Amino acid sequence: MARLRGWSPQYESLAVEAPQSAPVWASALRVQPAQDYRTGSRQTPNPAQAVQRGSQLDGRDRPRAVDQNLLRSYFATVYELPVEGGILRASIDGELVKEPVALPELLQTSFAIITAYNPRSMLLPRRVNEARQQVMRDLLVLGCYRVEHCVGYDEEPDGAWREPAWLVHGIDREEAINFGRTFRQNTLIYCKDNRPELVVTDPTCDPVGRSYQGNWRIRA
Repeated sequence: MARLRGWSPQYESLAVEAPQSAPVWASALRVQPAQDYRTGSRQTPNPAQAVQRGSQLDGRDRPRAVDQNLLRSYFATVYELPVEGGILRASIDGELVKEPVALPELLQTSFAIITAYNPRSMLLPRRVNEARQQVMRDLLVLGCYRVEHCVGYDEEPDGAWREPAWLVHGIDREEAINFGRTFRQNTLIYCKDNRPELVVTDPTCDPVGRSYQGNWRIRA
């Protein structure tokens, strides 16, 4: 299996902030803060959900940037995406593609990868996660989005983490952020014009809307 690629400071330099906005439907959805069902010691955060819990404030009372080790894990997460004729495996830790037309057709479109599992890195019972995931899907479908099942996982040799997510075609970036924030997610993946970005959706992690630019890397 492929191992994590080396971290580069270029991710930090590519971070930008975006304005916040409230979803139109948020007031109709009452998502309560998730109860921590864990017993025993805290586990290491998983790649697509992990982030240090609680606000991390510097001397100016502003959230710090996402920890670089966590960013490396986010970028190396492999996604199994449904395409015609099979499954496309890709991560966002690749090199800049000189000819975007060489990318698979799906990666040349606009979409988001969002999950409702394990809000703010709190491990919930399977039935609770599945119920949250279904509610998210129902709301996305009501918004007239085409939604398909996908999976994110850790490809490290000792990695055992896999997490379901939704591939949401054609969703607006701000609307995707609203979904992520409402369901207490730390980040999501948003793709437009062949370029994926890791977008922050939890203010305890980093300013909401902050973006870390990536590049597609096709996995075997």
